[in-house]
Amino acid sequence: MTPERFRELTEIYGADMRRWPPPAQTAAAAFIKDHPEVAQPALEEAAKLDAMLSVYKVDMPEAALRERIIAASAKASSGWKRARLWWQGTGLAGIGLAGAITGALLIGVIQSAESRGYEDQAYAVTAFNISDELDE
Repeated sequence: MTPERFRELTEIYGADMRRWPPPAQTAAAAFIKDHPEVAQPALEEAAKLDAMLSVYKVDMPEAALRERIIAASAKASSGWKRARLWWQGTGLAGIGLAGAITGALLIGVIQSAESRGYEDQAYAVTAFNISDELDE
């Protein structure tokens, strides 16, 4: 472990090495033992920041604010449900339209093959695209 990596880990996870990823804990313990002159100042600085952050408390929001947030989220979700339902309906209509167009094209190809006298081989025109070979 390098001194830069050790400082980076103290800045990310703090001075309490129990919060560090397990592989880094082992390497950091060895680094502290081998380089206490670099490790101790970094740990002390991280401990000061940890202490300042642990003292900071956030006040509970007022009941009116909570009620406004809950009311706004209910309105937003109902609009999303309507929009999602609309898009699902549009998707189903698109799938139906694509199926109808595909069916119409298939019938047209088969009818074209049958009108040329290839009644028994009309399936080959659609399945293997050999209509040019049948003309010869």
